[in-house]
Amino acid sequence: MFVPSITHPVGDFIREWVPKLTAYLPDALHNATLDSIAAFLINALLCIIAVCAVNIGSAPILIYMERKVCAHVQCRLGPMRLGWHGTIQTIADVIKMLFKEVYSPSGADKLMFYVAPLIVLIAPFIIAALIPFDHNLIVADIDMGIPMIIAVNGFGVLGILLGGWSSNNKYSLLGALRSGAQMISYEISFAMILLFVVMISGSTNLMDIAQAQDGTVPPLPTQTFLLRYLLESKKTPWQGTWKTFREMPWGEMYIKPYTGRVLTRAAFTFGTRVAAFRAACEKLGGLPLKNGDAGYEFTLVGDYRMRILVWEGDDEFQPNAQVLYSDNFADGFAAEDRVVAGDILIGVIKSRM
Repeated sequence: MFVPSITHPVGDFIREWVPKLTAYLPDALHNATLDSIAAFLINALLCIIAVCAVNIGSAPILIYMERKVCAHVQCRLGPMRLGWHGTIQTIADVIKMLFKEVYSPSGADKLMFYVAPLIVLIAPFIIAALIPFDHNLIVADIDMGIPMIIAVNGFGVLGILLGGWSSNNKYSLLGALRSGAQMISYEISFAMILLFVVMISGSTNLMDIAQAQDGTVPPLPTQTFLLRYLLESKKTPWQGTWKTFREMPWGEMYIKPYTGRVLTRAAFTFGTRVAAFRAACEKLGGLPLKNGDAGYEFTLVGDYRMRILVWEGDDEFQPNAQVLYSDNFADGFAAEDRVVAGDILIGVIKSRM
């Protein structure tokens, strides 16, 4: 029996109806094996169409967004003539490129010259097949999803190098070598970040990684902060006491960004919506406290803990807030990272309100 291409209800519908449709065929062509093959091929075709739709459909949108955003940053208008605010300019550019003459330099390796761009396109199409778009909507649900992504990304480097080498031009080759070296340096850091995700989720399967985030506190959803924690923090035990930001080393120096980004934001975000604050913290599994009008304790990573206290404002007093850190924060993190930790905690709570 063939393994189904997709486990989404669409795939189940196809596997259910293929035997009903093949029942009208002659008996020699109607059996369980042929039904499985037909359902497999139809599902495979749907998967190919879905992957192409995601990649080809998103490219014009992203190109248009990039051109318009860059234009507004530079005080320009960007594409404006074709369609409303230039919405179909990218489509016109694609059509123009499709009708351009295709030629290769004299002396070039024609096979590699034309194959190289196709090799570059392999990576995004394969990666799109690995991404779960729903709890049961994924083209290729494989256990080694993260290693597969890391390996497939190398095709981009290979395509660039082959394109430069096959053109029979020393300048193109030198440019391809430079671009390849640059891409490899990016791939190393990209692979390290993906491995951190694997360490947190305990799985290399993308579906398991996505489902591990369902209904739980994201384990510090900032890759930079997590990188600092893994590389620079010290594993120090919690002594059971709590400190304000000002009481920790270098806290006085960084108190201004702390009060601006953390305390003021927490006070005016949660102090005017205490009931919603309580509901969000309960969803995140915070430990309720008796301090303030509302207060909760959270465990971030390891043995590092934080408390956030909120006082509701009224006609006489503005809302107020305080963030307390477990005493081991002073040894484990630099002052600027403690500011980021408070900022991240507030952002996570706000996202659940």
